[in-house]
Amino acid sequence: MRLLFCVTGLARCPYCDHTFPIKTVDQVIERIQSLPLGTVVEIRTPVVKIYGEDYPYLFAQLRSRGYRSLVIDGQRYDSGEAIQLDEQCKYTIEAVLDRLIVQEDMRASLEATLQNGMRIGEGFLSFELSHPLDALSPERLAQFYGDFACPDHHVAMRDLEPYYFSFNDPDSACKTCGGLGMVLQADPRLLVVNPRKSIRQGGLSNTFLSVKHPYKYTLLYSLARHYGFSLDMPFGDLPEKAKQVIFYGTAGEKIELLDPPDAPRRAAQVGQRIAYEG
Repeated sequence: MRLLFCVTGLARCPYCDHTFPIKTVDQVIERIQSLPLGTVVEIRTPVVKIYGEDYPYLFAQLRSRGYRSLVIDGQRYDSGEAIQLDEQCKYTIEAVLDRLIVQEDMRASLEATLQNGMRIGEGFLSFELSHPLDALSPERLAQFYGDFACPDHHVAMRDLEPYYFSFNDPDSACKTCGGLGMVLQADPRLLVVNPRKSIRQGGLSNTFLSVKHPYKYTLLYSLARHYGFSLDMPFGDLPEKAKQVIFYGTAGEKIELLDPPDAPRRAAQVGQRIAYEG
């Protein structure tokens, strides 16, 4: 059955659901080498964060694999920068794998780039073309992408492998549940011990945020000062904005960790600026 899927399967653009034929690595190389000599080809691969990860972790993973240049919603970044993204929002993120100039003796380097990139982007690659002498007319570009990739997002896909359809294979299993069909997620309602008590009185579960723990209390105090809510107000009466920040984080915004005047001891992290993730 998996072999049948490989033979009959069609690729769909991950951005617009446009269908296009699946190509082997050799076919991709031949298509690129058909371009005029001197054409600059930037090869990218789409990347996404999975459940339980955050964007800094995703960027650190890309850096560890040697990919520093990113394109996020059309804007270029260095993965070593402090990129501020809202953890609750989705972005179009692409890792730049390589930037090549079409020439006659480029097959070996191009093949290595394609093979490595397809492991990151689950078989998807995108190609952005330019030419210093403007030798690429709109008609030539349309011909290149034609039956090869999505005409709008320039995404192509390599040939399918049988293991792509194995739910319990590490490389093809669902990135969110790992092939188990379920995920563990905290329910905010279960973290509230007593909504009639304030945070300082123990209204929240100690395993979540506790005023008795130096760092957790420092974090709570800093959140309260930054967003203007009180740790002495019953939790059920707090503004929804305050509850949203406590449970789901600061959406990438960094806050300074302040030293509470009544803290039993000073937390080592006081003075740092962090983005609280919830």
